[in-house]
Amino acid sequence: VEDNAEAWPANQPPPSTAKAYFHQYVRNELLPRSRLIPLFLALFIGMLYLLGKFVAANVGRMIVSWFDALIHRLPVIRNVYSSVKQVTDFVFVEQEIEYTRVVAIEYPRKGIWSLGFVTGESMLDIAAAANEPVLAVLMPTSPMPVTGFTITVRRSEAIDLNITIDQAIQFIVSCGVVVPAHQQQKNNRVAAEIAAAVSQRAALQNAATQSTGTAATGTVSGTSSEATKRNGVPMTGANPPATKPLESNQDDS
Repeated sequence: VEDNAEAWPANQPPPSTAKAYFHQYVRNELLPRSRLIPLFLALFIGMLYLLGKFVAANVGRMIVSWFDALIHRLPVIRNVYSSVKQVTDFVFVEQEIEYTRVVAIEYPRKGIWSLGFVTGESMLDIAAAANEPVLAVLMPTSPMPVTGFTITVRRSEAIDLNITIDQAIQFIVSCGVVVPAHQQQKNNRVAAEIAAAVSQRAALQNAATQSTGTAATGTVSGTSSEATKRNGVPMTGANPPATKPLESNQDDS
């Protein structure tokens, strides 16, 4: 201890008793910081590993069940705990419900398609009012899919998409930039078909406009000819009939 006295802080007095000398010796020789910190980290990681193994075993499940039963006895905390536990179980535990389905829905209005995750069947009263099965769908928002809206739609209004949950999340997080390869090829084909349909429709509209204009011109010409014949007015370009002069009255002369 006295050999390391120069390493003591200036405001720290030297040990005055044998017990203080012993504590200082232990701190200097047996528990220096260079050994204590790695030892603490190793013990902490080992405890976490053993705790995980313990919880994964049946004994750990029994303890978790007892903890859940204890929480459910508390008046206010049990409501919050139940809701949080359902969400965490849904996210982190593999469920047998239709969680792996990705659908497209016209939301928030007709003509706007949005991606959603089917979370299960919705309420019976809503299905009875809709007169068909309905689905509960989570509509995530970009670029944070962990937030969104929960809506209930008719099963017939939800279109199943041939993409996985990970691909849908990538599409949402990237704001539509990252598109699956097979869906991108289909999108190119559909875009070509839509462009061809638009061109064909424009050609039909132009042809209909031209035919309507020709028919209107012919109708106006025919109407003008009929009016001319009824009124006795000669058509443009025809020689007007000669006007017969009035005979003078010979008796007056």
